Amino acid sequence: MAVIGGGPAGLTAANDLANAGFAVTVYETMPAAGGMLRYGIPGYRLPKKVLDHEIEIIRRKGVKFVYNCRIGKDVTVQTLQKDYAAVFISAGAQKSRKLRVEGEDKPGVLHGVEFLRAAGSAKKPAVKGRVLVIGGGNVAVDVARTALRLGAKSVELISLEQRNEMPAYKEEIEATLAENIKIRNGWGPNAFSATVPPPASS
Repeated sequence: MAVIGGGPAGLTAANDLANAGFAVTVYETMPAAGGMLRYGIPGYRLPKKVLDHEIEIIRRKGVKFVYNCRIGKDVTVQTLQKDYAAVFISAGAQKSRKLRVEGEDKPGVLHGVEFLRAAGSAKKPAVKGRVLVIGGGNVAVDVARTALRLGAKSVELISLEQRNEMPAYKEEIEATLAENIKIRNGWGPNAFSATVPPPASS
């Protein structure tokens, strides 16, 4: 069995297939498995040692992992279909929702999921100065708290929703406020007019 994608769905499939007695190989485009567990959820919420331990349990069941392998470039689905009895595709959907306002593609305007992926990689973005985060969900809260940990001087979060309407978990909002991150409710951008220098990689 071949599994495309080493995120939560791929790992679950690989684990269950191994338990059922199948030989499984996981193909992952990143240098480590975990998907959004590794490159989306910050380490302060999900320590990487815990994730690595769980993946090691799966590996010890006989599951093989092929990293840095992009399907369609390094290997094709057609090739996998020839080499394996079945192929399970769990490629994920790791892209941010854009605001669709003027200037959001300017340098220095980053998108949440991509920022968290960079923060979870070996070359973390070096964040300095003031950071403004737009959004009221869990991704926005994770971005704000991660930016603070990466060296931001101050972080402010603006949310279109009122405090009691924010989709982020209540405990996450409380933790954000406890870290002196300001939340301004009832605010939303209509354009980005200034160019901000993008963060460098450390």
